[in-house]
Amino acid sequence: MEPVVGIDVAKKFSVVQAFTKRNEPFGKPLTLSHEEGGFEQLGELLAELQAKTNMTPVVVLESTGHYHRALVAYLNRSEWPHLWECKKVILLLSDLSHLHFLTNFHIRRNK
Repeated sequence: MEPVVGIDVAKKFSVVQAFTKRNEPFGKPLTLSHEEGGFEQLGELLAELQAKTNMTPVVVLESTGHYHRALVAYLNRSEWPHLWECKKVILLLSDLSHLHFLTNFHIRRNK
């Protein structure tokens, strides 16, 4: 299994955890700001993980409104492979019993 970096994206910062293999964390969770300095920390972590495993790590993150966009832009510029997912699509694909939930889902209207 290739190394993986999971990112929990939030409004002002993200929490990152790297894994060398399944259930084998690489270091402790890291909190990154959504600024260039925080993204550079992520790049350093990815390079360090790649050097340790001799494999290019894959970054996995969740689509969170628009908060993930700067992070995805950094990953694209830096050419690190990444996957981001949309909860609604994953729900539909992973369990068809959620179809009822999705058809009754209403977006909140602006005031």
